[in-house]
Amino acid sequence: MVASVIETRAKKIFKNFDIDHDGAITKDDFEVMAKRLTDALGIKSSSGQGRGVADSYAKVWEELQRQADTDRDGRVTAAEYAAVFGTRDFVKVLDLASDAEFKAADTDGDDVLSQQELRNMLEAYGVPSSEIGNAVQALDQDGDGRVSRQEYREAWHSYYTDTNTDTPISMALGRI
Repeated sequence: MVASVIETRAKKIFKNFDIDHDGAITKDDFEVMAKRLTDALGIKSSSGQGRGVADSYAKVWEELQRQADTDRDGRVTAAEYAAVFGTRDFVKVLDLASDAEFKAADTDGDDVLSQQELRNMLEAYGVPSSEIGNAVQALDQDGDGRVSRQEYREAWHSYYTDTNTDTPISMALGRI
């Protein structure tokens, strides 16, 4: 059961990252993801913030590729992704991704995410609308209606590594 929880989460995240559904995550998927996020948040791709999002996602891809692309073909397959998902080294990928997401979603620059900023970001990532409310609640760990950078990072660390399926964050992207 423990392995299946992590494996199920890995498959769910992989599916979100594989934008073109070709069975592998590539640099192109990360570029599309960055564009989708900036569009959903009303950020012009050519602006400083837009370029920052694209640069951040490029760094996430480079680190993921370094860790997971074992055959060095420029593609990370589901099996390659699952092999590194939740490992200690994977935290570097996770931190780069969560920082990029947080920075992009914080459209008012106050270093916290409002519920609306979270909703906009989650919609951009393709989280089903029926699950967005649960995800927002799970990310807001102290229940104050806002999510700090630390809360955001800690919530995703827990999602990627905790095998408990009864915590709010475990259901952030839908029931396992």
